[in-house]
Amino acid sequence: MVLPSQPILGLIDGMEVLQLLASVGKPISGLEISKELNIEKTKVNRILKTLAYIGFTAPANNRKYTLGPAIHVLSAQLLHGSGLIKNALKYLVDLTELNVVVAMGVLWHDKVTYIYHWQPGMLPADGLGSMDLFPATQSSIGLALLAEKSDEEIGRIIQLDGPLPGQSSKEEFFSAIEFVRNEGYAKALFENHQSIGIKLGVPGYAAIALAHIENKLPVEEYLKVLKEKAALIEATGPLYR
Repeated sequence: MVLPSQPILGLIDGMEVLQLLASVGKPISGLEISKELNIEKTKVNRILKTLAYIGFTAPANNRKYTLGPAIHVLSAQLLHGSGLIKNALKYLVDLTELNVVVAMGVLWHDKVTYIYHWQPGMLPADGLGSMDLFPATQSSIGLALLAEKSDEEIGRIIQLDGPLPGQSSKEEFFSAIEFVRNEGYAKALFENHQSIGIKLGVPGYAAIALAHIENKLPVEEYLKVLKEKAALIEATGPLYR
């Protein structure tokens, strides 16, 4: 998305700080945040104190901050209001019967954020929020959602002149993107296992995937079931209200 002509940069920085706090899972100092996000330290401290005032952050020991109670209120409101989670959860649980990894995620910058990530041996409900950020170029969910964008947009999201996790070269990466555009699904390899992913919605706001499929197994049957569940999720209503 193109930056608007009159962006509220302080709001952008505040959201970046809040999302970093949410992703690290531990108290973190203003200095650490400043270095990670390349935002001036004094500005970071003002943002943290402002977020603490409205309950989204809270001071911890050693001049560090952690998440405040308001973030959990927001999480509950999102769970209540998100058509994506409500519509998808039943069908994701159905997919766990295949006894492979079942995932649903969204693209965030150059990473995939997993809303649901279930592995064999877990209770189905434990798949909610169980996985950290993962490189989009190494994920079938990431590839499925990146393929929705133009090559120019991809170039703004992914640092194509640097290492591309899961891809041996820029050419191999764009070959994987072209595969998605032609075949309607993404495939990826991770630790010698296959992963397949399909976007949800037009344009794609999220994607679902089956992963940790043995490398020598054909994926056609898995793909058939995944497509059926994707269609059912989309048919239940809007992904976002």
